[in-house]
Amino acid sequence: MSCISLCLLIIIYLLGIGDMIYVAYRINQTEHSIDNTIKEINRDIYPKEISEHIKYLNKQLKNLDQYFIQTNSILINASKSMLVNAFDRILKEKYFLQDIIQSINNIDKYIQELQDIINKESILSPLVIQIFQEIQEQYQNTIDYLQIPLKEICNYANGTQTNIDMKLLNVLNLVHEKLLKAINSINNDILSQITPWQNYMLINIELEERIRRYISLVGIIFLVLVIVLGSDISSLNGYPNNQSYYQTKTINKNISTNHHRQRNKVERMSSNNGSSGILLCLIHIAFVIMIIILVIMVLLTGVYYALDLVVQGACRTVHDDQPFLINFIIDRLIKSNIMPYYSSEINRTVTDVISDCRNHIHFSKKIFENYWSVLDGNVKNMMNTLSEQIFNQFIKSIGQINIPLDINLIIQLINQANRSDVSVIAKEINKNLITMNNLFKNINNSNSILSPNLIQSTISQFENYVKKVLESTLDGCPLPLATIYKTDTLVCHTLGSSLSGLWLSVFFFMFIVIIGFCIFGICVYKRLN
Repeated sequence: MSCISLCLLIIIYLLGIGDMIYVAYRINQTEHSIDNTIKEINRDIYPKEISEHIKYLNKQLKNLDQYFIQTNSILINASKSMLVNAFDRILKEKYFLQDIIQSINNIDKYIQELQDIINKESILSPLVIQIFQEIQEQYQNTIDYLQIPLKEICNYANGTQTNIDMKLLNVLNLVHEKLLKAINSINNDILSQITPWQNYMLINIELEERIRRYISLVGIIFLVLVIVLGSDISSLNGYPNNQSYYQTKTINKNISTNHHRQRNKVERMSSNNGSSGILLCLIHIAFVIMIIILVIMVLLTGVYYALDLVVQGACRTVHDDQPFLINFIIDRLIKSNIMPYYSSEINRTVTDVISDCRNHIHFSKKIFENYWSVLDGNVKNMMNTLSEQIFNQFIKSIGQINIPLDINLIIQLINQANRSDVSVIAKEINKNLITMNNLFKNINNSNSILSPNLIQSTISQFENYVKKVLESTLDGCPLPLATIYKTDTLVCHTLGSSLSGLWLSVFFFMFIVIIGFCIFGICVYKRLN
């Protein structure tokens, strides 16, 4: 039985010392993690880093807002460039501008050849020269009239036709109003509540340092109690020596002489009774002290356990139950008079932003999705307005161009000149005039309505450009991801890991201490009896 007790005490001793070292390390690590977490969150994360990120986001919104209110912003200039490119295609396909230019270039070349012949030949009659001059005047008038419709596009590109730009500015102004509302809300409802950040800390510096000192004191007390209990376990190792002492004492008494046996028996009983009373008193005191220490450790362990539950619950809520967290935070913001008027809009917006950030989608796509249809309608209206103006000017110019008169003058020139070289050149001019006249008839028979495919292509091009401006001006995710990851690492990983399982390690250590003291007490009582 003594051998078994000795082995159990040695095992308990080794387990207790090992677990004491481990628990002491965990307590020290937890105390440092709690202290660092309180300091980082109160001094760096909120409101300092949060306010700095909100200011940065607000600055981005202001920069974006400038694109929507300036008449010469990149959005207005881009719309002009895209519409000019679209109407360049329209002029070629709908108004046959390339064919008309080709005919005019040909006529210009042939008139120059006729001019050279007239300059070289002095025998031509004055009537031929007069007819040629009329042809030149008619040609110049044709060019002047054809330039009028083209000036409509040039005037729009140069910014003189502000009525078309205003159609786009009206829809851009809707976005400007939304941005201005967000900017004012950030300034008045958020930044005013947390800036300057030194005045809006969660707890002031003095209170924070006081809390950290209390936490450090609790950690030191807990550590001292663990070491004290570990020392008590070490004292149990002295039990085998006491057992050997009692065994040696018994043997020596058995081999004593019969002459002194009666006297030694009386002395031994008296001595044993005195030492047994002292030992029992010491054991009672040790057990009382141990119970007090264990009760204190249970209370402290309960505090750590409660803190562990709070941290783990908060982390699970952040990671797995974000809708509840969003509703809770928004309710708190409303009760604190921070952004009190837009609860439902904030709820939906925050949920969409978090979802977009998780899926790596730019948050502006959902926020501005209601404006794309309005933008599309205004761009379409701009194109139809410009197309109608160009068409009307073409019809007016074509009406003022008298191609039959030009053809009649060419016929007169051929008859009056009566020269083969002049006749050949004049016939080429006549051919090009007939081509232009056919093109003008086709234009007269058409209308100002543009192709739906062309309109949609231009709208899509401009819409994509606006999206690129949004994505290049604003961060893809407006959330303070660096701060969120820092807080998550600090609380859920560093602090959570140090707290997780600490209470179980302490309870296991106390269990070892209790078992050790029980075995020790049983052995001592057996020896005394």
